[in-house]
Amino acid sequence: MEDPAAAPALFELRITADKGAGLFALQDIPRGTRITAEDPILVLPPDTALTDYHLHFERMTPDQHNRFSELASVDYTIKPTLMQSIRQRLQAKYSGSALDSAVADCVKMYRIFKTNSVDMGMSGSLGAGIFPLYSRMNHSCRRNVHNTYNETIGKETIHAIRDIKAGEELVTSYIHSSVLTYEDRQETLHKRWGFECRCEACEDPKFEESEQRRQRLQRLGKGIAVYERNDRFLTHFAGQPVPRDDADVLSWWEECVRLFKEEGMVGYNLSAAYRRCSQYALKLGHGAKALAYARKELEIERVCMGDETDHLKEGMEGAKFWIEHLGKLSEQDAVIDRMNQKREGKEDKKAAKKAAKKAAKSKQ
Repeated sequence: MEDPAAAPALFELRITADKGAGLFALQDIPRGTRITAEDPILVLPPDTALTDYHLHFERMTPDQHNRFSELASVDYTIKPTLMQSIRQRLQAKYSGSALDSAVADCVKMYRIFKTNSVDMGMSGSLGAGIFPLYSRMNHSCRRNVHNTYNETIGKETIHAIRDIKAGEELVTSYIHSSVLTYEDRQETLHKRWGFECRCEACEDPKFEESEQRRQRLQRLGKGIAVYERNDRFLTHFAGQPVPRDDADVLSWWEECVRLFKEEGMVGYNLSAAYRRCSQYALKLGHGAKALAYARKELEIERVCMGDETDHLKEGMEGAKFWIEHLGKLSEQDAVIDRMNQKREGKEDKKAAKKAAKKAAKSKQ
């Protein structure tokens, strides 16, 4: 894949009227384009204590410190106990007004980090990092890019998940759950990042249709989750419809695929839905259908991440590894079929000989 650093500039930083800084396309960007692949300027290991943040801040180079300090932050409330712990930690190096300045700087850095940090690895298994370009991107509940930390290349990548026109803002989603309704999204965004969202989805003239799709997606997800628990008590008291069997579950996931597309959610959530369709098709013995869905998953995965997915080999998380698994199953099935055909052929010959002998005896 072409190195974004060597390609003509695809975007630029602009100051918006109501959202601060943002990234805007300088040219038409086709779906699947890797817009950037970025190294972190700061990484905090998993489970880093809040009182140890300053140790990592102090290790940044002057350039990294400047780039970090330029990022926006939310004015999170700092608990008095945390403030006291920070002050106690810094007393070994500072005193008087210098200590007050060091504490204030540490609090500022903490707020910037909490506002802009990105999980690295599955559920933050590799820590959390700061990626300045990504941090300049604004939120939309109907994103046009997908961002992910790609462990194979060690970079945060941003890909266009639909065609983006020149002059259009590049927007991602700050919210992990893709099917939250309007009120839940607004509450989450205000609590975590301190703003009211007025994106394309939130201001959609067909707002009610969008809400109905998202509510339906939530119900489908909850019903499938209850079914997969395989608990008759939970099923009885679910308070909503639950699939009756695996065939039902497959049809529900197929409905999720349709709803995701209608809602413009054409990124990794759609890829995950295709995987579930593939898995249930396989359980039902529909090998060709399972493979067809797996190939659709792979197409979305490449759009969202590119081809460097070796880190997704374990557990067949990556689509290409799932497809390889399906291919092996097909080969095994073919071997079994050939063995069955040979056995049936031998049995047919034996039956024919037996019938011939019986016919010969009856003529005598």
